[in-house]
Amino acid sequence: MSKKSILLIGKGFLGNAIFEEATRKNFQIIGTNYSNISNSTKLDITNIHSLENLIGKINPDYIINLASINDINYLEQNEKIANSINTRGPKNIAKIAQEKGIRFFHISTDSIFDGKTGNYSEVDTPKPINVYSSSKFQGELEIQKYNNNHIILRTNFYGFDLRDRYFFNWILKNFKEKNKIIGFDDVIFTPLDVKTLSKMIIELFDIRFKGILNLSSDKPVSKFEFILTSAKFCKIPESKIICGKQDDLKMIAKRPKNTSLDNSLAKKLLKNSPVKLSDWLHTNREIISKYLK
Repeated sequence: MSKKSILLIGKGFLGNAIFEEATRKNFQIIGTNYSNISNSTKLDITNIHSLENLIGKINPDYIINLASINDINYLEQNEKIANSINTRGPKNIAKIAQEKGIRFFHISTDSIFDGKTGNYSEVDTPKPINVYSSSKFQGELEIQKYNNNHIILRTNFYGFDLRDRYFFNWILKNFKEKNKIIGFDDVIFTPLDVKTLSKMIIELFDIRFKGILNLSSDKPVSKFEFILTSAKFCKIPESKIICGKQDDLKMIAKRPKNTSLDNSLAKKLLKNSPVKLSDWLHTNREIISKYLK
């Protein structure tokens, strides 16, 4: 494969957005997935021999790993599966990328912190509070141990998923069905839309940076505020949005409450900048309107 080629591991929600952006930028890109889905190559990152064979065959300039399992309640009772995919998988990729001199990008999560303070920087010490976040953090540590040409990206993202999954699609689905929605005002995050996040990741290819980097929006927002802003844009009655508390729900796994990230380092490095939720909604008004009909 020629230069400026990408192996994208995990062609799902964010993966599709990266695939589209990389194609637009004239990169050669191959996407993989654990299951056989269209326009992707089947790959199991826990099988190091399969990884070696595929990476050796493609010989890409960049590897982006998005493969992860994030069913938090399920993983709380299935720690071996969490560690297999979220810890040993990234370790396998990191080792091969190091051996072959391939620049490695790994997508981590803002959930590795305990959520007691928020506004976490790249140098703050993670304190995972559930099996999922622990397995993701251990994955970061394995990458740092075995690879010296990596970027670990801590982030949280939203957008319109074509498979009708994830947070924003859940919001729209409830709007369409005229359901009431409970939004937690005690859960704070700094999410990026997937298109902007994809642009930032591709931009990093040309920037001489290694290590951990936060990619997030500028302003922390609660889940309640996020839903309410979306409701106002979609002309959904505010009475349909109920302000609630995460503690009111009995969940198998604990969740951090404030995972907001400090993105000051990314803003110094990157030309692409975060888009406000209100602006993103306006830009995507046609697809949102079509969904709600």
